[in-house]
Amino acid sequence: MFSPGTLRSRSISASSLARAASSLVRASYVFCIACQVVLLIFALFALWGTRLGFAAILLSPVQRASVILFGAVPPFLFVVADYFHESRMRVPVFDPVHMAQSVFVMVLLLLAPVMLAFRLALGPAVSSSLLAYLLVVFLAEIPTGTLLPYDPLHSIIDRLRQIMWEEWSQPLGGREGDAGYWRATRASSYVDPSALALFQSSLSCPELDSAAAVDSAAAFWQSRRELTIFDIGGGEGDFTKQVIAGLQSRGFNVGAILAIDPVDWAKGYRMKLGELVSPAQITFRQERFEEMVLGPKFSLVLASHSLYAPCDMHRNAIADVILPRLRDYMDPGGLAIVILGSARGAAYAFKAEAAELLYGNAAGDIGLTAETFRHGFGGILRPAVDEHCVDDVIDVSSLLEAFGSGNPSPLARWLSYFLRVELIDSAGEVRTDLVEDLAELLYRHCCRLEELCENHIARYRLLKRLALNGNSILLPHKVIVFALTPP
Repeated sequence: MFSPGTLRSRSISASSLARAASSLVRASYVFCIACQVVLLIFALFALWGTRLGFAAILLSPVQRASVILFGAVPPFLFVVADYFHESRMRVPVFDPVHMAQSVFVMVLLLLAPVMLAFRLALGPAVSSSLLAYLLVVFLAEIPTGTLLPYDPLHSIIDRLRQIMWEEWSQPLGGREGDAGYWRATRASSYVDPSALALFQSSLSCPELDSAAAVDSAAAFWQSRRELTIFDIGGGEGDFTKQVIAGLQSRGFNVGAILAIDPVDWAKGYRMKLGELVSPAQITFRQERFEEMVLGPKFSLVLASHSLYAPCDMHRNAIADVILPRLRDYMDPGGLAIVILGSARGAAYAFKAEAAELLYGNAAGDIGLTAETFRHGFGGILRPAVDEHCVDDVIDVSSLLEAFGSGNPSPLARWLSYFLRVELIDSAGEVRTDLVEDLAELLYRHCCRLEELCENHIARYRLLKRLALNGNSILLPHKVIVFALTPP
C-alpha cells in the first residue's frame, strides 16, 4: 500500500539543497550591495579627496585595483545567479527580452568601477555625475522596494533584484511573475495525446458531467427533439458518447455531428460514436476552436473542459474569442453546454499550490476556472437553466502506487498534463526533484474513498471507468456545468 512517508524521505534532500542554494544566492546579493557601498565611499573620496589632501591615496595603483576588485564582484555574482536561475526553468526557452536585460545589468554594474578607476582620463566633471549614478543604482538595488519611478533603469535594476533576491525567496522551481510567459509555455501540453489519455483515464468526469449535461438539455428543450451537435475538443469521444446516449434515452434524435480537436482523434472518435449514430453523420476536423472559420450553426454546442487552451493563448479570450464564437455557432434557440473545473475544489487548490511551487510570482495564474468564466458572460450569452455543480473525483491510486514503488514516470506524465509543465525532458528523464515535491503536495489534498460520506461512496462505486475500492486514493474535483443561450 502507498505510504506518504516514502514521499517525505525522498523529497528532503532536494528541499535541503534548494534552501541552501536560495540562501547562498541571496547572501551574494547582500554582498553585492556591500560592494556598491564601498564604491560609493570611493566615489565620495574621488569627488572631495583632492580638497582634503588624499589625492596621493586616491590616485595610487592600489586604490584603482581595489576599485576594480570591488566593482568586478557584483557582475560576477550576477552571472552566477543568472545561470542558476535559468537552470531552474521548467521549460527551457530563449527569451530575448530577459537576455537583453541581463546584458544591460552587466553593463550597468561594470560601468561604475570603470568610470571610477579612470576618473582623471574622463575629466573632473565626471566625479559629480558618477556619485549621482552610484547613488541611483544603490537605491534601486534595495530588495525591499525601489525609490525610483518606473523607467528603463528601473526595469534593468529590477532584473538584478529579481534574479538575486526576489526569485530565490520563492519555493523550489520559482520563475519570474510573467503570466503571459507561462500561458505560452503551457500551450504545447494541450496537444499531447498520450498524456491526455492517461489523465482522462483517472477522471470520473465523462460519466458524471455527461449526466448533468443531459439534464440541462432536457430541462431547456421541452418540445424540440431533433438535434445537431458541434463538439469542441471532442478528443477520443468518451464524453460525447455518453451525452448522446443520455439524449437518446430522453427521446432526442441526434443528426449531424461536427467534432474539432487540435489532435487527430478521428479514428477513435468515429469508432466510439459509431455505436450510437451512423458514421456518415460524423465529421471530424483537426482544428483549433479559436482559429476556425465560421461555418454552419448547430442546436447543441458542447465544450467539456476544452476551453482552457484558448484562454491560455489569447488575452481577454472569454469576451473576445470564446463567448462570441459559442454564440455564432448556435442556431436560433440553440444551447451551449460549457463544463469547467471550479477553483473551489481540492483539485484546483492543489493546482494553485503547485503553481506557487513551480511558477513563483506567477502563482496566481492557474488558467481558466468556472468562476472566471462566469464573470465574463456580459451581454453575449445568458444562462438557459440553472448551472449544475458536480462533485467529481480523480483516481490517483495507481499513479502514487507506481511512484512509491520507484516508477515516477506515470505520475510525472499525469502531472505534466494537469499542471501544464514539462516534468520529463527530451531524453525521457523524469525531473524527480519536482515530482517528489509535487507528489507529497498532491497526497495532502487527497482522501481515500472510505473516508467520504456514504452517499458519495455508493455513487462512486458505480463508476464503471474507475472501478474504485475503499482504499482508492481520490482527489476531489468540483466541476461546474453551464447551459448558455443567446440573449
